[in-house]
Amino acid sequence: MSVRKILRIIVLLFFLSCNNEFPFCLNIFAHAKTDVVNKPYFGENAQNITAVVNESVTLKCTVYNKGNRTISWIRKHDLAILTSNTFVYTTDARFSVIHILESNNWDLRIKPVSLRDATTYECQLNTEPKINFPIVLDVMNDSDIMEEGGQKISSRYEGKVPRAKIAGPPNIQVPKGSTISLTCSVDLQASLILWYHNSTIVDYTRGGINLENEKSNEGMTSRLLLTRANFKDTGNYTCVASHITDAASSQNPLMIIPGSVSVKVL
Repeated sequence: MSVRKILRIIVLLFFLSCNNEFPFCLNIFAHAKTDVVNKPYFGENAQNITAVVNESVTLKCTVYNKGNRTISWIRKHDLAILTSNTFVYTTDARFSVIHILESNNWDLRIKPVSLRDATTYECQLNTEPKINFPIVLDVMNDSDIMEEGGQKISSRYEGKVPRAKIAGPPNIQVPKGSTISLTCSVDLQASLILWYHNSTIVDYTRGGINLENEKSNEGMTSRLLLTRANFKDTGNYTCVASHITDAASSQNPLMIIPGSVSVKVL
């Protein structure tokens, strides 16, 4: 039997023999449990983003159990450190960090985005070893975006890519127990608007949620109301619209840039 196997057996017997008569054993278990519970990890966010030249783009990074650790945004191709927590290192004024106090979101915003920004970015946490959340950013001219059928979007929408817009500021704070009211509008006749909370469709089984969709000659509006707001309602809300008018367009739906807002329940 190897020395390594013998050591494993000794360690196993030690822990099996631990009980309340040995406080140091309890301390070992307590520390082990704390390490597991408090281990930092990334939330689920999109890792492939397509942006349009001269628009703004937000790369979302959600970190749980951050503690006193530092979050940095790294540009992969030249290993440039763009930000550290909320401090911006780069001299490029187009880059900024979006973070609401005590929230888990540390998002990188580029406004306006250019073709040269297309690369891989990493949201990095200075654990030992370091952990990171990579996001691939693709940037396109609106006149060059092609559908699967080979037709340019610009030929179907007068040269501009339509976008969904959520009324109000990009970051909202609401008191616990109040109502969260979000309004998303699209300047064309969308066939469907879906609301996402972080990376999943809004959970309508939560109760206290009301959704109203209204079509007009100018386009479509969707209003999302969440009553009795609680801390679980904190996060990013995104409205995603699709434009399908016939069987042909259902195979190649018109691209509509989603709208997004960050909500913090206090």
